[in-house]
Amino acid sequence: MEDKRDCRICGNVSDGTHFGVDSCRACAAFFRRSVVMKKQYVCRQGGEKCFIKKNVRLMCRLCRYKKCLESGMLPDVVKNKLDEDLDEFDLGVKCEPSTSDAEIKRGPPSISGEVDGETNTPILNKVIENYRQLCSVRRAAEQAMWRHTYSNQMFAFTTIDTEIHPANFNLVSKIMRANVPATAEFINETFDAFGLLGQKDKWLVFQSFVPIFWLLENAWGTYKRFYNDREIIRFMLTQTTFSEVQIPEAFFSDLAAVQPLDLKEVSKLLVKCADRNIYLAKRINRANPSEKEFAAAIALLLWNPNLCDDCDEVQNLAANQRAKILAELHKYYKYEVCLEDYAGRLGEILCLFSTLQWHNAAVRDELEIGKLYQLYERDSFIYDIWRTSLSQ
Repeated sequence: MEDKRDCRICGNVSDGTHFGVDSCRACAAFFRRSVVMKKQYVCRQGGEKCFIKKNVRLMCRLCRYKKCLESGMLPDVVKNKLDEDLDEFDLGVKCEPSTSDAEIKRGPPSISGEVDGETNTPILNKVIENYRQLCSVRRAAEQAMWRHTYSNQMFAFTTIDTEIHPANFNLVSKIMRANVPATAEFINETFDAFGLLGQKDKWLVFQSFVPIFWLLENAWGTYKRFYNDREIIRFMLTQTTFSEVQIPEAFFSDLAAVQPLDLKEVSKLLVKCADRNIYLAKRINRANPSEKEFAAAIALLLWNPNLCDDCDEVQNLAANQRAKILAELHKYYKYEVCLEDYAGRLGEILCLFSTLQWHNAAVRDELEIGKLYQLYERDSFIYDIWRTSLSQ
């Protein structure tokens, strides 16, 4: 019989060794986040002797972090795993010097030294910082998941580079499911106003956000990865996976091997989704958004005006947050980019939302058709996440 080990930080059941210490997933995630994001905590009680146990509802973060260190967790292990990704990732905006009109519209390629930007756009700056971290964490997790999935299939396929891989239905579903906690953490850490909502309203906002956020990311990934190709024949599905437009049946091959499936018909659904993904990528290319504009798009998706018709508290909070985000965009255009007449520029960015909403509605319809073909008999997560958002 296998011995169960306890987490050396909170006493919960350990699920293995994390950063050198037996710990539960929650404490490991807390330690990773604290190190990577360079969190500065303050003791809740002031004496740095708070009780850290699994049954404590709101553990003191400073004392929890100190206990992680005292128990032997190694910050360097976290840094070695993620620093390379953090250094390379810049929301896909290339930092090449240029004086072209396009580059002027995009604004400064880096905001780390922009005093005005840090002062005047705190929401957008926080979105950028935390989104970089979200992508790095998910990319590392996806690569680990991919290696585990295909560890016994040497030379099973070829890739266009070492960072991204052809996808199949089950792998994408597993990745999306695994990404939900990281996305929830991103929202909690990034948007202070989210904490003002009750649990039911938080769930409502989160469910509405996740599917359309993923679609935006997929189109953004297609734009950054493949738009310079002579013809776009691949489209991104997650941080590290893509599908081939010309061989959509390959995406469902893992399902076809274990259940009856009309490959021809379900492949048509994927092709339609791919066409819209690529169309949205073209719209993104036309808008050519900067980091801060992309950050604003993420924030506006979270606080969209269609959250709940009969929830005045949520609607009022969302409207207040949208006003703050648009005010920061105004400051960005006026003081950082020095673009006095930015109405057309802002309109181009906002027009992406109508295309994105159209894409999202079509995905919902296609998922319902997929259900008729028994596409979700073994794994219904992708269907469930869109169905739940539709019910709000």
